[in-house]
Amino acid sequence: MLHLPLAAVLAVAPSGGAAVAPAAPRGADAVLALLDSRGRTEALLAALGVSGLRGALAEMGDMTVLAPTDEAFQRIPAREVTRLFEEGSRGRLQRILTAHVIPGALDAAALLEMGQVTTVGGVTLDVELAGGQLLIGGAAVSTNDLRCEGGVVHELAGVIDPCSAAADPVQRLACRALDLGEGLDAAGQAAVFELALESARELGREVLPLRARPGLEARAAALREEVARLISRSPEPTMNEGPGDDARLLIDFAAEGEPRWFTLNDDVMGGISRSRFDREEPSIGVFSGALSLENNGGFATIRSRSVDFELEGTRGIRVRLKGDGREYGLSVLAGDERGRSGSWRKKFTPPAGEWVVLDVPYEEMVLNVRGRRFPDVGPPDPAGVRSFSFIIADKDETPFRLELDWIAAYR
Repeated sequence: MLHLPLAAVLAVAPSGGAAVAPAAPRGADAVLALLDSRGRTEALLAALGVSGLRGALAEMGDMTVLAPTDEAFQRIPAREVTRLFEEGSRGRLQRILTAHVIPGALDAAALLEMGQVTTVGGVTLDVELAGGQLLIGGAAVSTNDLRCEGGVVHELAGVIDPCSAAADPVQRLACRALDLGEGLDAAGQAAVFELALESARELGREVLPLRARPGLEARAAALREEVARLISRSPEPTMNEGPGDDARLLIDFAAEGEPRWFTLNDDVMGGISRSRFDREEPSIGVFSGALSLENNGGFATIRSRSVDFELEGTRGIRVRLKGDGREYGLSVLAGDERGRSGSWRKKFTPPAGEWVVLDVPYEEMVLNVRGRRFPDVGPPDPAGVRSFSFIIADKDETPFRLELDWIAAYR
């Protein structure tokens, strides 16, 4: 048995009758229900219960959860596990837990093909096969590809420590500094964070200058924010990365003459969300704005002008982009020989502040008509693709920003 605080266990204990729901759970609820039904991850569920992350998980779409088993937690000294459940260790607990969640539903084959994955906490983990054993962030996968409506679960034989497992040395440095700072007063925190930022500079990472804040506690808080940003801020990107030999470039925002884009927001239905599309240096497209939920609104889109891209024989769309941690959707607007047309969409949540290459197979795109999904219709006909669009509709009214480098089609 694990010797965890009773309050932590009770925080996630189901109430009477809660285990039987009138409808099958979806999203994070489905993942948590799967973990609960397995009966092998009580410590993880208890940690989620006291971490304050349950609400954030509920806002995500499909996810991949790297779930340490109870045996994995038992390998950690009991005093360290108990300390994680204390109020003063909330930040460290959250960093550990977010290192075990990846946006999107990724099976073991997909993870291995990627080689590296970025967690919702911004930490990059290596994925490798060693001696026939799949390792993620150095932890062995004991059971893989447990599927549910909310995504995929892989049970781990170890607990990932982001301070040790992060592939980027600056991320490891920042994580360790935040952990050390949690047990210190403002003066000690400021000293630790200043040293971490100076070390990051020496490692070649850009560190933004701090604005002066009166008082030692305010300065320590500002330093902590900058150290925390180092975790989600990736190394400087190479802007000239191409789509690969298996793909054909369709839209390059560095080139002249690419299809023009226009906005289409909820104002067509009385809403007041706003968005814009700009071209910025170094030759990228930027979709930005802010949603409003007033007047039953809450979505914003940009759409390219209609062009015959001649995509017959291609298997999907490849995009290089940088997001802000928000959920977006990529759509292709396609028609068929009978003149019928529709918009097929796939949602995605790119890590904040990191350039990534996103592959969207046609077979994973679902027909959407005025917000209604028709998964039984099947994928779009590549030969009929005439336009692309990006949408945001996550009910978050804070400003958003999605940067685009290029769009390609792969075979």
